[in-house]
Amino acid sequence: MIVSFSPNFSWVQAKNSINSSASASYWQLGLRADVDITLPYKFRFETDVNFSAKQQDPRFPARNKFTIWNAELKRNILKDKLEASVSVNDILNENRGYERSFNDYRYSETFYNTLTRFWMFTLTWNFSKNGKLPSDF
Repeated sequence: MIVSFSPNFSWVQAKNSINSSASASYWQLGLRADVDITLPYKFRFETDVNFSAKQQDPRFPARNKFTIWNAELKRNILKDKLEASVSVNDILNENRGYERSFNDYRYSETFYNTLTRFWMFTLTWNFSKNGKLPSDF
C-alpha cells in the first residue's frame, strides 16, 4: 500500500496603485491525497482526492470550495500483457472550472465548462516483450 498526502497553503496579496478596489488579500488551501493498494488476484485499487478552497470575498459570492475524488480498479490479464481497468472520475460531481484573478486595474472570477463525473472502461495492451521495457528504450 502506498499513501501520500500533500498540503498546500498560500496567501495572495494583490495590490493595485491605480484602482484600490482591485487589490485583494486572501488565503488559498489545497490538499491532495493518493492511495494505491495492491489486492489479491492481480487487482490494484488507486484513488486520489483533491480539495481546493479560496477565502470568501464579498466581490465573489459564488462557491469556491471544490473536492475532486477519482478512483480506479485495475487488473493485469493475459500474462500481464493486457491491463483492464474501470474508473470513475469526479465521484462527488464537484468539478467546476473556476479561476479568480487580480491584476492591473481589475479583478475577475471566471467559471468555465469542464467535464464532470464520468465512468471509463480501459484496455491497455503492453507491446513490449514479457511485460518489460526493452533495454535499449
